[in-house]
Amino acid sequence: MSEKIDLISKMKRQVGWFVILGLSALIFVVVLVSVRSNVFADKFTLFVEPPSASTFYEGQPVKFQGFSVGHIDDIQLQQEGQVRIRLKLLGRYRHMLHQGAIIHFVKEGLIGEQIVEITSGDVERKPLNDGQLLQYETEASLEQLLVDLKPAVSNANIFLEELAKLSVWFNDPKGSLQASMQHLEDITH
Repeated sequence: MSEKIDLISKMKRQVGWFVILGLSALIFVVVLVSVRSNVFADKFTLFVEPPSASTFYEGQPVKFQGFSVGHIDDIQLQQEGQVRIRLKLLGRYRHMLHQGAIIHFVKEGLIGEQIVEITSGDVERKPLNDGQLLQYETEASLEQLLVDLKPAVSNANIFLEELAKLSVWFNDPKGSLQASMQHLEDITH
């Protein structure tokens, strides 16, 4: 009977160690993922009010000089109809962002991901305050540039048509310009 109790006791210890090791591994993984995803990092909040929220989404990265420094935490429509976006940025980058910083919405590369980018602002001024409202500026996209170029291309086509007409008039053998040139040549000989 004593052997049976020892066997049961030994099995309980093995199961206990297995459970303890399993829980320890699970806790280690949770802590590691939390640290790597900056869950426990010091953060500060900034706000921006763009004309529309159509190009933004919650969780969208906010980058500074190509590095991810935070994300869009919340997007709300205010009572006045104004869009307000809350940015959560990592506190360790706060000293790099100064008064006069601007938020841009840019596309990485020609067909890359659309990201929110923050500029450094005026480095001679103090760092940004928690909860500060930043200015939003749009960067011209390729589509917008093409729309803006359309009237210029249309005007260039009109200009080229006028040049073609002028060229035909200059080169017309029976035209008044050719006759005048012929008279001038006759007089000079």
